[in-house]
Amino acid sequence: MDYSAMTIDAAYIKRPVFLYVYDLRDYINDRGELMWDLQMLPFPHAENMDELVHSIEVFDNEKYYEDVAGLFNELEVKEDGNASKRMVDVIENKTL
Repeated sequence: MDYSAMTIDAAYIKRPVFLYVYDLRDYINDRGELMWDLQMLPFPHAENMDELVHSIEVFDNEKYYEDVAGLFNELEVKEDGNASKRMVDVIENKTL
């Protein structure tokens, strides 16, 4: 499964994200390396149910949101609700 879009969307609307990557080895074998290094992401990840339960039990909400904010800053996420307006402006001002 491809988790990338769902994780960013959920994190952006302030939902905790836990990645249950039980199929990680199969995914890499079938599709190649991940775009992201899981160790560098703020999302707790687990390859089995025991790890997932542990991640939930020790979850630090404050640190998580600090780490998510850091990721969004690094990626230069600029979500302000005006993306469509900016695109219309680009299209309307485009000269051929």
